[in-house]
Amino acid sequence: GNGGGDIATSVMDLKVGDCFNRSDSSDQVGTVDVVSCDTPHMYEVYNNSDIDDKKYTTVPTGDALSDAVYDACHDAFKTYVGIDYESSSYKVTAFYPTTSTWVQGDRTINCLITSQDNKPLTGSARNSKK
Repeated sequence: GNGGGDIATSVMDLKVGDCFNRSDSSDQVGTVDVVSCDTPHMYEVYNNSDIDDKKYTTVPTGDALSDAVYDACHDAFKTYVGIDYESSSYKVTAFYPTTSTWVQGDRTINCLITSQDNKPLTGSARNSKK
């Protein structure tokens, strides 16, 4: 996946506003291909939020994880896109720590905008009000 100037970037280095495609098909996403938001892409980072490890001593799973992702991603969506999630044409997904990355110190939830039909998006969602 290195053709066309794609840069393989560690998930831990993703910044708000980065647009990217998955470079591997496994569930354990290690690296992604960051691309210009003007080119077709599957994901756009709109918030990074660290899990409070005073609240969670081990990696949250199940309902606790759902709550943590909601807290990280829900309100931030409106701030970034300009309309609330319920009114948007985008779908939200997230990368979050796994048991193995948690013990390495990973606490970050990456909140990601993607399309509802799994087709690539072109152009940034920032302030798009879509």
